[in-house]
Amino acid sequence: MNRSSRLESILGVVSSLAVLCAAMFFARGIGELFAGIHQNGFVFILMAIVLRLVTAWGVSATLHGLRDDTDRRTREHLWQLVRRPNGLDVAVLDSAAVAVRDGVGVGYLASSAATSLLALIPVWYFGGWLSAVIFLALIAASIPFYIRAGRAAERSSEAVASRTALLASTQLRTLDAMGDMRSLGTVEYASERVATASRASAHTNLEGIRVAMGSALITEFIGGAAIGLVAMVIGFDLLHGRRSLEHGLLALLLVVEINSRVRAWASAFHQRENAAQGARTLIEPSITQVSSTAGPLLLSATEVTVPSSRTSITTSIQTGDRVLITGPSGVGKTQLLRTLVGLRPPFSGTSAITSRPIGWVQADSQLFTGTLRDNLCVKRPVETSEVFAVLSGLGLAGPRFSDLEQVVTSASQYSDGERARLAIARALLANVALLIIDDVAGLFDEETLRAVAHELARHGDLAVLEAAHNRRILGAPTLEISLERA
Repeated sequence: MNRSSRLESILGVVSSLAVLCAAMFFARGIGELFAGIHQNGFVFILMAIVLRLVTAWGVSATLHGLRDDTDRRTREHLWQLVRRPNGLDVAVLDSAAVAVRDGVGVGYLASSAATSLLALIPVWYFGGWLSAVIFLALIAASIPFYIRAGRAAERSSEAVASRTALLASTQLRTLDAMGDMRSLGTVEYASERVATASRASAHTNLEGIRVAMGSALITEFIGGAAIGLVAMVIGFDLLHGRRSLEHGLLALLLVVEINSRVRAWASAFHQRENAAQGARTLIEPSITQVSSTAGPLLLSATEVTVPSSRTSITTSIQTGDRVLITGPSGVGKTQLLRTLVGLRPPFSGTSAITSRPIGWVQADSQLFTGTLRDNLCVKRPVETSEVFAVLSGLGLAGPRFSDLEQVVTSASQYSDGERARLAIARALLANVALLIIDDVAGLFDEETLRAVAHELARHGDLAVLEAAHNRRILGAPTLEISLERA
């Protein structure tokens, strides 16, 4: 048991005993007032109020401090996860961190509820055996309803968290790709996707509220029925003179406190599992973890699979390797590429990726507004002669590519094939260790294809990982991986 859990347990015991003592003071004060001893009555009532206020303040301040401390430590760990390519969605990590923080206090509620059950002894003594038996029987009968309500609340909470994470991911992806979307004229479409995700999230939240209200209705009804029946029994005893007002009121107040604490614990019970799952997500990323490699090893994969393919990939890529991934359209080649480099979690397996620079070239490679030099060098100091050598090697020569200071105002200034080759040039000029090529060979004619292959071969230390459908750049790969449909 860690320090936080121990402190929560101690806090639950102390606060529960303090509240039970406050109930005794209050009942004694009311009894003194009815007996005409007003000074003593007011003193006992004031003691009860002060004890309740001090207890409430102490519990609130302590739990707030524990939550802040847990949140700080969790966020520090989350920041370490985000800083390395672990394949985990940032929204998923944030949701896990929130679940861990919300789990603080469940131990306090459990300890408090367990301690409050000791008050059944004075309830039996001061309120009679019938009051204690009725209350205990209804509380026991309510356990299945509490469990059912808790499971429904857990499912609803998971759905809300999932939808919230999806909405956050959609927003992050949209913001990240806003430049490309503006150049493609698809901002309205992207906005509609965000709006759709927002509406789905709102619907799930409303469903969660409905489940919460239904759960609260069940627990409130059972608790109210138990307290009402106990009050009725005590009332009859008072009418027949079998019970004093002080003892009857004390028994009733204790029953109310027990019900309140048991109900609070039952309502928050599902948060314990959510917190445990969140902690596992943050502490043990398991199959979604992508660690860094060292030395000549640039990428390694162990039994990695993606949903659309039944092929399990176990391989490694080192400096100078040429790896080709083939398979029919829709088999998951792009999914596998993104999985291997940590842009998405694998369906199963583990992978490791170098911390050295990586280049990515795809069929819809984009250019940003700026000079041609800026697009190729991205503000890095590169000799002009080296830039022209790479462009010439990729077949990008002539007047359209002779002025590096010309301003690129739109990606449509160049064909798809030219943009793909400019993206390759950008990667080569950045001296990337690993170049990912996602099915772009179909954009080139045979002469251009040979030129690109020759230029890649000129960079002997460069490792290339290409996914291809029917045409490919790599003529003689060192390793070929064929994917089969699931």
